[in-house]
Amino acid sequence: MWADLNVKTNGSVMRLSYTADFTKCDMKLYTNLQQDTKDSIIIVKESTASSWVITPEGLNYHYDDKVDKSRNGNSIVRGLIYIAPSKSNSATLKFNRNGETVNWMSFTSTTFRPSNLQELQPNKYDIYLDNTKLQQDVEFKPGGVYTVMGAYIREDITTHTITVTTPNSIHMMWLLPQYIIITMAEVMYSVTGLQFAFTQAPKSMKSLLQAGWLLTVAFGNLIVVIISEVSIFDRPAYESFLYAGLMLLIMVVFTVMSLFYKYVEIPDDESSNGDIALENKDGNVNIAYKEDEK
Repeated sequence: MWADLNVKTNGSVMRLSYTADFTKCDMKLYTNLQQDTKDSIIIVKESTASSWVITPEGLNYHYDDKVDKSRNGNSIVRGLIYIAPSKSNSATLKFNRNGETVNWMSFTSTTFRPSNLQELQPNKYDIYLDNTKLQQDVEFKPGGVYTVMGAYIREDITTHTITVTTPNSIHMMWLLPQYIIITMAEVMYSVTGLQFAFTQAPKSMKSLLQAGWLLTVAFGNLIVVIISEVSIFDRPAYESFLYAGLMLLIMVVFTVMSLFYKYVEIPDDESSNGDIALENKDGNVNIAYKEDEK
């Protein structure tokens, strides 16, 4: 199997030239081509995964493949079995576990095409074609996308399980420590920041300073959106390192500023929890208000 997961296209469609050597296929009587070497063109589309399959007629059949992982963490499997008309009219590809058939896919000799995608619980399975065991203890891992390919041309049946999309290599529970740390940092940073903006602002600018604090959060989110959309880095890890470096730089700036900052003490009249004396405030009295409406 040959795979190129990233092919740059100059536009929506690109033509790729190739040279295929069918010498080994002809020696095993899998193909009946008149020439062992063939030059041709493969047409690929932008943002589309294409799979090309060798049949007795050569490298002519292809289909659009799926590379997206399952949303619930299961394995995704499809089958593609070539059945010679002289061998059988139909066959069933079975996935057995503990002696029981968990899933199956049907194929015919009249139509050669891949089966529909089906989800399997991550585990080890024995793969059968009708009653013939093809593979034993094939492990389908969480998040992986697989294609079971095979050919029933001669007396023996050849099969191979291809990994289209690599399975998950890290368990989702490893996200839990990150979320806990981020939540703790957000609680300590956001609450103290709002409290600082409120207590250090003059009486007439407390709401304005708190709005300014929230505005800086909005600008920070905008920076994240711009960096993510521009796609400066090939790997998400490098993007996370950039954010960590920016936060480290900001921490250094805040530390230097705090050394020279003169803290404003909260006046006693603002820190008291007593009721505000309305008679000391300017304003108009609502004559329509009555005591019994309290």
